[in-house]
Amino acid sequence: QWPWQQLGAIFSQDFKGICEILSSWGFDSDRPTQRLHRAIQMLLASEQYPEMLEAMKARVLVEEGVEVDGKEEAYANASDLRFAANMALWLMHAREEVFLLAQQHTFSNSSDVINRLLQIYVIHLIDKSQHEAIPVYACSLRDTMLDLTYCVYFDELLRDPPGAQQLRAFRLAQELLGPVTQTIALKVVDKAHRYIVEDTAQQLRHKAHACEWLCKCGLLEPGHQYTLLLVQELAMRGHEWHELGLDLLAKVPLSPDGNPLHAQEAMLPTATLLSRWQQWLPPQQAP
Repeated sequence: QWPWQQLGAIFSQDFKGICEILSSWGFDSDRPTQRLHRAIQMLLASEQYPEMLEAMKARVLVEEGVEVDGKEEAYANASDLRFAANMALWLMHAREEVFLLAQQHTFSNSSDVINRLLQIYVIHLIDKSQHEAIPVYACSLRDTMLDLTYCVYFDELLRDPPGAQQLRAFRLAQELLGPVTQTIALKVVDKAHRYIVEDTAQQLRHKAHACEWLCKCGLLEPGHQYTLLLVQELAMRGHEWHELGLDLLAKVPLSPDGNPLHAQEAMLPTATLLSRWQQWLPPQQAP
């Protein structure tokens, strides 16, 4: 595995050190091709940073998707992609002039290449379920791309019932991305409630997962509001859906500490309604 936890120490290297580290760490299959490594090393030595980014764009990214492990991807080689994405990060964090250029000219050619490399690499990490590394690279994306990429990531996680992995993904994002994490989470849950799919059961389960996840991430007020909307919808759909509603109500914390003994005294108005719905919603009768 790529030691992304040590990026700070890695980025303190000079051009020779960074190039050698990125080309030798991990298994042989993780290392970049010699052709790319040598080209970048030569450009780094002469401090031709814009040219280096263009070289990585030309050699790593592809205009039309190519098949990698049976799936169409926007890069030609995963090892070269990792090398290029980390070189782009190193330029931003260890070469002040490149970072300032990217900040002052958000949509300059150099900034475009850096953002594109990081975006494709983050998508690659999502596909490979490298959950702890995702926010490390995503935090350097442009705001709009960060928002879009993380919406896709969280939405995919919520295809399964929320557990430790889904909650940890939110906590890690909160730690590295900051307050924008809550905004993204709310967008994901809102989309789950608005998006219509042909499979009704799949859609309703996805909504339930989103409600439970939002509440367990600590966003109780909006989480309770979305949960109330879903429970009301399930009640109107008929007895066959009541079990899903009751199951959700049993899992959603009603108070900040999640302790049912403290719920009544710490409840928000919507939480009080949810508590009543647990009594109002009759379970499905056995035939």
